[in-house]
Amino acid sequence: MERLDAVLIATDLYREVPGMGIRDRIRLSIDDQAATMEFLKEYFRAGKNTQKALQRLQEKRRQRVPLPLNGPYLHQYLGRRGLKTALIPFFSLQKDRLLALLRERPRAVVISTTFFPLAPQIEAVAAFVKRNAPEVPIIAGGIQVWKSYRTKELFEKGAVTEDIRDAVVRDHYLLDLSRPSLLDFLIVSDQGEYTLSLLLRAIKDGGDYRRMDNLAYFADGGWHLNPVRSEPEDFLFEPMDWSQFPSEVTREEIPVHAGTGCPFRCAFCDFCRLRNVRSRPVGSIVEEIRSIPLVDGARQVFFTDDNLFFSIKQLKEFCKTVIEADLSLRWRGFLRVDTVDEETAELLHRSGCWECLLGVESGDEEMLRRMNKKTTPEEILRAVSSLNQVGINTQSTFLVGFPGETDRSIQNTIGLLNAYPTDGPGIHVYYPFFFLVTPLASVASPEARAKYHLRGYLDDWSHYTMNSKEAEQDVLRICDSVKMELSPVYHGERGVSWLSPGQQKRVIYLRNRINRIRRGILDDEPEAPLWRDLEEVFMSV
Repeated sequence: MERLDAVLIATDLYREVPGMGIRDRIRLSIDDQAATMEFLKEYFRAGKNTQKALQRLQEKRRQRVPLPLNGPYLHQYLGRRGLKTALIPFFSLQKDRLLALLRERPRAVVISTTFFPLAPQIEAVAAFVKRNAPEVPIIAGGIQVWKSYRTKELFEKGAVTEDIRDAVVRDHYLLDLSRPSLLDFLIVSDQGEYTLSLLLRAIKDGGDYRRMDNLAYFADGGWHLNPVRSEPEDFLFEPMDWSQFPSEVTREEIPVHAGTGCPFRCAFCDFCRLRNVRSRPVGSIVEEIRSIPLVDGARQVFFTDDNLFFSIKQLKEFCKTVIEADLSLRWRGFLRVDTVDEETAELLHRSGCWECLLGVESGDEEMLRRMNKKTTPEEILRAVSSLNQVGINTQSTFLVGFPGETDRSIQNTIGLLNAYPTDGPGIHVYYPFFFLVTPLASVASPEARAKYHLRGYLDDWSHYTMNSKEAEQDVLRICDSVKMELSPVYHGERGVSWLSPGQQKRVIYLRNRINRIRRGILDDEPEAPLWRDLEEVFMSV
């Protein structure tokens, strides 16, 4: 059997932190299990037996786990360059398979850090590899390594305040070049695929990597960081060929990337300055979508871009091209509210869009200005209403606790959510996030920290109008004050095609009502009739 050039570890299971405990309280649960529509279906069909329902649900999930894009992309990119790899999509789910692959002595293990936000998480994965294959070199690359390098630049400019330096060093690489790591190599680039392919080729052929650009390696008690330069961009728009992947991968929603970077400069965001803005030609995207096999007559796609469209013109061009291509496409993605009106909502619907993820962030005009969102509450409501009219669902994110947040701004956010339409075909979900202090966000600069009296790091902070504990309570206040026809986010619940929109809205209302009765938000009333109504919905499917 030919020896593997690399085992690729793409990500791990999503864990909702920080604020998990707070958000858990706003969702209905049964025996500590979130009452998603999928779980409720199995629960009632199992005679209200939680364990049987969980067993059925876990079996279904084992059969269909949607993949993040980074793993398949690296696998195909390296394969096209003559390198043989095996993919571990989710570290925790596939430890047994990873152990089996390590016993075959691969030439390297590659950890993609796209979904590992902090160095300690990456080190935990590397520790597992080292325990079981100490001789195999471990390479890490991706967005967290690139964030580390960009944070290093801030350190060298004195742009990270003294009070958070130790914590930032703990969570990032390259800030302390003498700190040991279980990693052997770091790919230091905003892309990294090209450098990774060169490094794996050097390992395979016994070549010298020590002068390779965009590489850091640990030797003689410290990290050696080579010059960091732009990689060639000819590979950026290589379409994925999904027809080459097994059916267990392509029968689920397929991630597609339409470009890199974001031209907007939201003050809380630590991604917006990381990558240059590069947009793939629409024809390249269409070619990739055509390679996705049809499942039940449709190609299911999730566009992974932080902002799929930067302008109304770009949105129109994309939608019209997709409509003309007749792709049988059913898709969702992140959109800015200022690209959506009645005309573009109709185009989105005709192109196959069924859900828009909207970075709303606040219902307060002053807070939106402070965040540099360049949107208004009126634009937000216009976008949601336009999407609702054509039956496109929405998921709106809200950021609670940004400097300047007050009782008035929280109340305006509640007011905006309560103005969302709930009488049309669209289903609307909201997701409250906590403000996080991250060094690459402009709000964390020394100037902004002084201006806002901002102290702390990540989810433990205070500023001149609020602290992180107060923000937690405001998340609860928002969720407990929003009308019950809107749903807080339940992870894993999307595209419930086996329930009609009317049935889904009934479930949302009943879940919210039962949860608020249990928590004392509503006056005490018997739960039994509400549970009977829920059961009737699911047993009628």
